[in-house]
Formats: sequence, C-alpha cells, structure tokens
Amino acid sequence: METGSTNIITQSIDELEADFNHASLTKVLTQYIPQGKPRHGTHNRVTKLDKAQRMWTWRRFLDYLCALCSFLDAGDDIASIGVQSLGYRACFWLATNEPGRAKASAEHLQRLIQILENASNVPLERRLPFMRAVIEASAGAAKHRYILYQRKLKHTLNILEKELQSGTTSKETTVYNDLHTIVTASSEQVVGSAEAFFHSASYQNLVQLAATKQGVYKDLRHLVGRLCLWYNAASFVVRHATEFRQVLAGADVQVISQRDFEKKPIAIASTVQGVFAKVFRSQGPIAPMAGQRLAYCQPLLDALHTKPQRPIIHAEAAMAHYFSEKGLTFAYNDPYISCSKPSCYACMLYMRALPLDLVDRPYHGNAWLRWKMPVSRSDNERRDARILRDMFDFVRRDVESCVMGERYGRRAVFESTTGMSGQLPEV
Repeated sequence: METGSTNIITQSIDELEADFNHASLTKVLTQYIPQGKPRHGTHNRVTKLDKAQRMWTWRRFLDYLCALCSFLDAGDDIASIGVQSLGYRACFWLATNEPGRAKASAEHLQRLIQILENASNVPLERRLPFMRAVIEASAGAAKHRYILYQRKLKHTLNILEKELQSGTTSKETTVYNDLHTIVTASSEQVVGSAEAFFHSASYQNLVQLAATKQGVYKDLRHLVGRLCLWYNAASFVVRHATEFRQVLAGADVQVISQRDFEKKPIAIASTVQGVFAKVFRSQGPIAPMAGQRLAYCQPLLDALHTKPQRPIIHAEAAMAHYFSEKGLTFAYNDPYISCSKPSCYACMLYMRALPLDLVDRPYHGNAWLRWKMPVSRSDNERRDARILRDMFDFVRRDVESCVMGERYGRRAVFESTTGMSGQLPEV
C-alpha cells in the first residue's frame, strides 16, 4: 500500500507508526539548525501561561510538583501527574519517560504531599520551615541536575567575560561578579547562592540586560531561572497549599504501569528527499524541493543512522492515555495533565486528539523522532489508528507550509521555557 494513503482500515498500527515516524522526521528537519546550539529550534513562538485562566493556580501547582519530582537533566527525567477525584479523597497518578525511575519519583511525591498537607494547616507567615523542607528534599535528590546547570552557567559566564574585555559598564561588571559567586559555590551551596542572587539588585539588572542586550545575558537569565527552580517551585506550592487542602488530605500516590512494547529501532530513509518522499509521495514537488532546500540537514540524518533510534512513550502522553482508557475523573473537574517541562509537538497533537477535551498545557513546539503513541487495548486499535492518521495529516500539512513558505532552519527568539505555553499553527 502506498505511503501517505488515508485508508486507515487497511493499514496496521505498525504501518501507521512508520508513516508517522517519517512525518515527525520531516518536522525535525525543518527545525534543524546547523550552526550554533541548541541545534534544534521551532518557528512557533511560545508564551507564558495565561494567569487569567480560572484554574491557572492549580495547573501551575501541579507542574511545579512534577518539576520537584524530576531529578536528572530536564530532557532525561520527565515526570507527569494527573489527579483523579475519588469523591472523598484524591489519587495522584505519576508517570515518567523512563518507567524504571517512576518509583523513586512517586515516593518523593508522597513525601511532598505530606509536607504540603501539614503546611496547609499553618498560617502563611509560619510556613518558611515547610518551604525549606521541600527545597532540601527535592534539591537533595536532584544534585546531578543543579550541578549540570552550574556548569552551564560557568561556561556562559566565560563567554561573557570575553565580551566584557572590549568594554563594560559598572552594572555589567556587578552582574558578572555576583553570578561568579554561584559558579564558585560548593555543591551544597549552589541552590542557596542562586536564591540569594534572585533576591538581589543584580538579578533585576540581569533581567534588564537580557531585555535590552539579549544574547549571552538572556542565556544567563535562563540558567539562573533553572537554578532557582527549587526555590520558586517550593515557595509556590507551599504558599497555595491551603487552597488545595481537600485534595492533599489523605491523598494516595500511584504509578502508571505502562504496557510493554518492543523497542525496535525506528527505520528511516537515508536522504532528505527520501524522507520527504515517504510522506509526500505522488503529491507534487514537495519532496524534491525539500531535498534541495534542506540539503544542509543531511549530516543530521547521517548522525541518526549511526546508532539505533528507539522509541519512547513520553510521560504526559502516557498519563493522558491512562485517564482516557480508564475513564478517570479529574480533580476539580479540570482535565489538565501536568508535566515537569513544556510538551513536545507530538504530545500536544496526541492529547488534543484523545476524547478527553484536555486543557492545553505549556508547549515548546519541538518535534522528536523517538516518539511513540502509548499502547492501547486491542479494542481501541481503530481509535488509535484514526488518531495516528489525523496526527500524520496535520504534520504533513504543517511541514508542507514550512517548506513552501521557507520557514525552516531558524527558531523563534529564545525565551526560558519555565512556565511556557503556546499554540499549534493553524494549517
């Protein structure tokens, strides 16, 4: 059967997944940036969460809990939480990208819920010990993560140091010196040093420099935000604990058990035109045009072929799938799936396709090849086939628009993705 056919009845799930893998790869290629880092970008702008939304505080509360339960680098350890209402109490369901890490994250989440339940019964002005307890427990489990951010901050400061040699203002010198105290802090003091900087006048100066000069200052602001994650998250969840006391009281924590699937390497075409031909066969000049315009992506394709590309079920996709399969009721009747970082291109498409009427969550727009749809029961295969086909068709239209409109090889102006949300393009 010809690739790209819309006949979902005669195609198996495996065939549809193979189609979608190539469609995802075409999106990846339009986002590839051969020069500079990160080498992956998106033309879709992201914006901060809308505080005007009725349930904004609850959704932010859950996203922060997810962040506190992620212990490795953000891309390597992603947690998702969905809260089920059981009438008299709640169940916090947790999923991770790597199921083997879920148990430790769930145990940590249970500890945090207990701390927050205790904090909810104490006046706000007396909650500082609870906030410190959340920071100590969460940062203590995430040492690898904040040490990595410290190293990145040191590297970026070295770049700034070279730039300052050509001339500087007193404001820039002060910002540099104060940031240097973070990179020279011991591993036990890094998070505290970042918190102190966050409360200083130098941080406000850094924000101004990031807005006016951008460049390296914007990167530095982003990294300071990463190092202040534990302070910002802990202060937020402790401050709002009373609002959600009913959900926290006696809440249970359960780990989603993902169905096993065979992690066969993803088979992909070896040339840029070959990848596009798998998606746009017999559909005009798109494949040869892409092969010519995106020829600079060939090194990326070559690199992808050097080692097996095995699929991963993303945490938020697994969570959305579980709530859909089990027909669970969301706490506060708010159909929100939280996650420790903004969702990828495919996850947002998938969550919108499920019959859950989910609230859009923060979204960064990046596409990944190694994405897999969660495995359903056999009686839902027809629904899954339709979802995959609809996702494939959306990506194909989006990529065609990118190629024809020459929207590739660049990214939107960088912004920290902490607390970000965005919109999928209308295609």
